Amino acid sequence: MDTTLKVGPSGNIQNCNTLRDEIVTQLDQDISITIDVSELCDADLCFAQLAYATVNYVSASGKSAVFHPASNEYLSSVLVRAGLSPSLLADARELRPEEGHLL
Repeated sequence: MDTTLKVGPSGNIQNCNTLRDEIVTQLDQDISITIDVSELCDADLCFAQLAYATVNYVSASGKSAVFHPASNEYLSSVLVRAGLSPSLLADARELRPEEGHLL
């Protein structure tokens, strides 16, 4: 089973706990998820940390999460400002932070 989680226009400290809970719930049920960031236009470091933690979690646990689109220009700029590589979101199923995908 696969499900899509729409982030919407805002990914910030005000809604990151809700987003985190939804991601964890889906992944704990062994449901592959697509995290739709196509509308994202307001994100902060909290969301960058959530993206990193999601990639790290799925890499370590063998679960599946994909950020769509992986090349979201706004989110890429947030990740760069947070010290992370935009390639982090390219395919969370295969990226491993310890393999050099971080700046």
